[in-house]
Amino acid sequence: MSFKNQGSLKRIILIKTVVLIALLLPANTMALEVYSFVTNGCNFETGLVVNTDEEHVFILNTEGMLKKVERGEIELILVYNIHNNPIKSLDLINEAEDYLREVKIDDTEQTQFVGWPIKFFEDLIVFFDIQGKLHLVDIEKISYFSYPQKINKSGKKPINYEKVDFGLGWTLPQCKRQKLKASKYADPTRVISDHIKIIKFLSTYKEGFHKLKQFQKKTTFYAKPFLYEKDTRFGFNYVNQRSLQELNFIWPFYFQWSSGNPYASQGEYIIFSKPVELLPSLEPHAVLRSDVKSHFFTGTFVGNIHCFSAGKFCLIKNKSSFSNIFSDVSLNDHLVFTQFNHL
Repeated sequence: MSFKNQGSLKRIILIKTVVLIALLLPANTMALEVYSFVTNGCNFETGLVVNTDEEHVFILNTEGMLKKVERGEIELILVYNIHNNPIKSLDLINEAEDYLREVKIDDTEQTQFVGWPIKFFEDLIVFFDIQGKLHLVDIEKISYFSYPQKINKSGKKPINYEKVDFGLGWTLPQCKRQKLKASKYADPTRVISDHIKIIKFLSTYKEGFHKLKQFQKKTTFYAKPFLYEKDTRFGFNYVNQRSLQELNFIWPFYFQWSSGNPYASQGEYIIFSKPVELLPSLEPHAVLRSDVKSHFFTGTFVGNIHCFSAGKFCLIKNKSSFSNIFSDVSLNDHLVFTQFNHL
């Protein structure tokens, strides 16, 4: 097995493991990863990463306020894993509101919430909502994704709050943190001290937020996540011979399928006989059809299997096939045949 295939396999296993753990654990027991960024020796900023750019890391801190940390000043990152929400209240009057998203999920519960994206695993995103709950979301299951239209900016009181005293563990013996009267004490489960690893850690977040913004832009071009029927169909046509004179051009079946991803390039394809709503005819036509959508581009192509070349009138060329039809027609009768080459 090649190294490339091994890497792909490891990513698939990681995603499935994360999904399995999330499904087995109740929402209120899913582990929350909190970071403490250490700058200038003993300055700490602790909370959840809600955005990054070239120069800064934006953190929703444990006081519920948005704080900005200079990327170049970060010396250490302490990682904590806890089960309850350490944020007592949320201040949405400051810029923390700018990074909120309103999300609707196409699942059995039709889940919807307003929250911050705080972690990325390939196509999975962890959100921390304004109620203090965690949501693990598959990006392909998102049916609506946008900035919230209306939100009450008054102080929010998230649920499942537990005051946590974030310790330093064995790191930074020269530093002291203010001791909190908290029922929960947490030592860091991981320390990122190497400069290269810090850059890689921040780059992963930056890439995740960039992809999320690109995804949000794409949603504006689609009326719904997937525009076409997802089910593959194999159908049969029944046509009354008395109401159809072009019976010899009709195939008794059709095959229809689709491909693509939600809010991305997608298409639907049909082969053999099916009605075409673009034609002034209700009868099925033997066609090759392709409907595609990619961002702002939308296209449809329909080709007549028996009469593809432009300007070709198949009825005349194949008149011998219709001898049974014309045998009952006099020279004074007026007939209209719906024929086309391609659209």
